[in-house]
Amino acid sequence: MIADYVEEVQKIASTPPRTRNPRFDNVESLNRLKPRQWVNDNIINYLVHVWNEVGMSSVRVTSTFFSLKYLMNGASVQDALTADTHERIKDDVIFGFKANLRTMERLLIPVHKGLNHWVVLFADFTSREMGVVDSLSCSLRFKEQICARLQDIITAYWCSHETGSPPIFRRVDVQVPHQGNNYDCGIHCIVWLEALVLNEPIPVTGRSEPAFTLQNLTDDNIPGYHMHILHELRRFSDHFRT
Repeated sequence: MIADYVEEVQKIASTPPRTRNPRFDNVESLNRLKPRQWVNDNIINYLVHVWNEVGMSSVRVTSTFFSLKYLMNGASVQDALTADTHERIKDDVIFGFKANLRTMERLLIPVHKGLNHWVVLFADFTSREMGVVDSLSCSLRFKEQICARLQDIITAYWCSHETGSPPIFRRVDVQVPHQGNNYDCGIHCIVWLEALVLNEPIPVTGRSEPAFTLQNLTDDNIPGYHMHILHELRRFSDHFRT
């Protein structure tokens, strides 16, 4: 397993430079994909960048800095929207990309709670549902707070860019497999983000839905997902190579 990991890291780091996107060759960050390590923002944000470029335009993922700034640190969205900046910058300044909320189906947000636990916050514009995908058990108060904060952000952005009434979401509980340790939350976060980007159904508690393809995510097969993420980083490097 470790030999396979080392070989994959060497392949990624030796990929020729590209012009469209920076090469992901941060070996320190890649080392965070070793077993029993904590995934950092660099890996998640690189994957977010690629998902937004090659994925469906109706599904968007924010960087980890969105949640840190607006959800955790409470920066004012209204101040950012009304700042005297160029219109293009105003469009990008909140979510990190130009967001068309009227045609959006899903907004996905990786959240680094307390800088020691990764969860995924989502807003589904089709079902008007919002919730937190959590591989541990964060408090109900935390989930209610970040959902309420995201609702306020969506409302403020909608009123600034769209006409008519903004969408109102209801918070739902989500049932996913839990990690059995204190270090695999980042892997869970990436796996769930990837699944939701690919339009997998959201596993709302108590709802009969088609089988979620990653419900078999367990401590026993987590090493396979480490390698899957490394393979994805290499595949993206090949995709963007010019």
